[in-house]
Amino acid sequence: MIDPSPAADFTPENEAFFQNEFLPAVESITKRFVRTATAASLDQGWRPDHAEAAAALGVAPFLERLLNGIDPQDAIDEGIALGRKQALGEMFRTELAEGHSRHMAFRTILDLQKESAGRLGEEPVEFPEEWMAAALAEVDAASANGQPPEDQVAAGLVALGACAVATLEAGGEA
Repeated sequence: MIDPSPAADFTPENEAFFQNEFLPAVESITKRFVRTATAASLDQGWRPDHAEAAAALGVAPFLERLLNGIDPQDAIDEGIALGRKQALGEMFRTELAEGHSRHMAFRTILDLQKESAGRLGEEPVEFPEEWMAAALAEVDAASANGQPPEDQVAAGLVALGACAVATLEAGGEA
């Protein structure tokens, strides 16, 4: 019978491999991911402190995907996306902890996106109030369903995107 405990396989040779090869490789790839993810967020207008936070939050999903055999570029892209999602969730959570309403916290996230557009020299998007009402209703619904803050923010952003698509399909301008 095979001993299922991890200590059974942790021989001195395995310890040496772990310390001398595995950990340095993980540290190296983590640093490269953080540089790549931070640069990608900066290129999209994120503030440096937010870009770095999103990159740090993306490390675990990135490594998990790599270890699960996902294509490295896909692992990078997914790590960046999930890190950004978690960073927005943390910002939203902070706004709530500071006593802001859920609606105001979501509007703060949108204000950050406007700042990002400004840093890129783009015109910030002003959403019509009916789009905002739809987005805020989705944020509220996600909250009522017990979804975490990052999913509440995502629900609101998806609603804004859906409003834009519906407007375009109806022949309007988004």
